[in-house]
Amino acid sequence: MHPDDADWDAWRPEDVAAALAGLAAPWAVAGRWAVELFLGVERREHEDLEIALPAARFAEAAERLPGLDFHVVGPGTAVPVGFARWLLS
Repeated sequence: MHPDDADWDAWRPEDVAAALAGLAAPWAVAGRWAVELFLGVERREHEDLEIALPAARFAEAAERLPGLDFHVVGPGTAVPVGFARWLLS
């Protein structure tokens, strides 16, 4: 199952940083945004924003992001967290 990417506006790194400010769990921007943050230049418009955090601490981050749908992403797939909880244990 893939999320309908026509139904969202992608967050930017500063959006997730504000939402997760003060979170005790470690987290980081991942994917292409991470590369561009490292390089200090945004090379293209982004359709998504991935973050990485320890699976055992997922609930802490999710509490700070109400109203968002979470997906466990893998090669060629995006599975809603509710159907992939086993991947977080």
